[in-house]
Amino acid sequence: MSRKAHARIDNWAIGTYWKDAYKAPEQRRIVLQGTISRHPVEDSNGEGAVTSAVLWYSSEAGFAETQNTLYVLGTPDPEWVEWLQKEGLTPDSFNRTYQPN
Repeated sequence: MSRKAHARIDNWAIGTYWKDAYKAPEQRRIVLQGTISRHPVEDSNGEGAVTSAVLWYSSEAGFAETQNTLYVLGTPDPEWVEWLQKEGLTPDSFNRTYQPN
């Protein structure tokens, strides 16, 4: 069993995995976009970055997991949070586990 890398993502928001553009919304995988730090390979050094498809996400627990990395969720992007509030959503609205077909 391989050990996953650990990293932190701040100023984050959720987006849609680009390969799922033509799938129904409930079938689309999610990605995180934000400022990644403490990643052993891909540190964004204060620049924006996008993760690979998220396999598991829980804003309540404060973690997200991709195939190779476990991310600690820092502070979300305030503009994204404001948009969520206008839409009647919260970061918890996206909590999920991706089940490949």
